[in-house]
Amino acid sequence: MATRCSFLLGLVVSIYPICTPASATSIGLTRFGGCLTPPGGCTLTINDNDPLHDLDPTVGVIRFNAQIGQNPDGIFSASGTLFEVVSRDAAGRVIGLALTLTDAIVLGLSGGTIGTPPHMLGQIALVSNVPISAPGVTGSVFLFGQYAGTTGTIGFADIAIAGFVGGAFFARADPPPAIGAPTPVGFMQSASGSTCCPVNNLLIGTIDFGLAAGDAFLLPLSADFTAQAIPEPVTFLLLGAGLIGLGSLARVWRRIGPKEEVPSARSPEAQPQPLCWNGATGEGRDPRRFKT
Repeated sequence: MATRCSFLLGLVVSIYPICTPASATSIGLTRFGGCLTPPGGCTLTINDNDPLHDLDPTVGVIRFNAQIGQNPDGIFSASGTLFEVVSRDAAGRVIGLALTLTDAIVLGLSGGTIGTPPHMLGQIALVSNVPISAPGVTGSVFLFGQYAGTTGTIGFADIAIAGFVGGAFFARADPPPAIGAPTPVGFMQSASGSTCCPVNNLLIGTIDFGLAAGDAFLLPLSADFTAQAIPEPVTFLLLGAGLIGLGSLARVWRRIGPKEEVPSARSPEAQPQPLCWNGATGEGRDPRRFKT
């Protein structure tokens, strides 16, 4: 896979960001509810280059196709491809992370005991194994896809995504569900935000969903999660102090204006001069200004 670098990760903290695939990443698939056969069946973690479940040997890419759950609480299938991209500054520090899930199809196969119409609840968690450390992080999430039903009508389908750095939340996108609607129903939503405090942790993107049996959501384009480091507070303080100083200087200059240069009382220009020149007496017009 050719390295993909999102320009959203280009920050002022780095003039020459270096974008490379991450060394590792993982996907967690979960169907919430009861499992009759602990410990397996309702959760699955796929690590990058997992010999059993990662269908793409490229580092930083996971291509998967799995089936999760047990009845009566529900079984769903999930497939797609996850890309992770890391942006570093010239010193090698991580200044940005991006997780992109594309070509994804999640289909409710059977079961479901939640609500009316009955549906199952699940989650896909995308996790970067490359941490970002910064005084704070700004991030964004973007979701573009559609709900679909295998019978021509969508019984119940709902999706929401959220972005975190460790346990620090920064953004959530939550398009409306499709209930009893003709198939397909498109959705597109984005959101952005920032963490409240310093972070030193992994980027996590969660896709929470509810599906009735026979219903699905498709992400032919992508679900995107990005996080980028906020510059050091000292940088902001210095920049702010400089701008305040320049603004104050400009206000003072506008108030008093440029001063005219006044000759010194001892300078020749300040001495009274005769009006007419007399060659014999040396009196008259100033010969320094009017040459004869």
